[in-house]
Amino acid sequence: MPTQQQPNIELRSEEIQELLARVPSSILRWGITALFFCLLLAFAAACLVKLPERIRGNFALDSSHKGIIEIPIESSGMVQVGQVIAVELDNYPSAKFGKLKTTVDSMAYDYQRETYVVYTPDLSNLETTFGQELQALPVVTGRASITVEEQAVIKRLLPFIPI
Repeated sequence: MPTQQQPNIELRSEEIQELLARVPSSILRWGITALFFCLLLAFAAACLVKLPERIRGNFALDSSHKGIIEIPIESSGMVQVGQVIAVELDNYPSAKFGKLKTTVDSMAYDYQRETYVVYTPDLSNLETTFGQELQALPVVTGRASITVEEQAVIKRLLPFIPI
C-alpha cells in the first residue's frame, strides 16, 4: 500500500508571521480618525450639556397659600430670591399631574427646628407643568427641588479648567 506524502507546510515561518502581524494602514488610519472624532464629540457634549445643581427639601402649603420649604443649613447659602422651585406633591403624582413651578420669595432661619425655611409666593392657583389646575386640599405636602446653579458637565468633572 503506497503511502501518500503530506505536503510540507510550515505555519511558523517568518513570512507568514509577518503577514499576520501587519495591520493594513487604511484600517489603522480610519480607526484612529474614528476614535479621535468620538473623543471630540464626547468633549463637545460635555462642554455644551449643563446639569442643574439642586437643593431638596420638604414642602407644605400653609393656610395663606404660601409654600414653605425646609432645607438643610449646609445648603442655605446657595439659595437666593428668584431661583426656580419644582414641587412634587404627595397628593397628586407628578407622572400624571405634573409638578408645580414657583420661585423663592424669601428665606428665614427656624431656631426651633434648626433649619432654613424658604417661602414661595402665593400659590392659590395650583397650576402644574402639565397645565392642570389642582384643588387645594386641607393638607398639601410634597418634595421641593430648588435649582441653584447650572454647570456644564466638563466643569463638574474638571473644575480647575477655566471654561
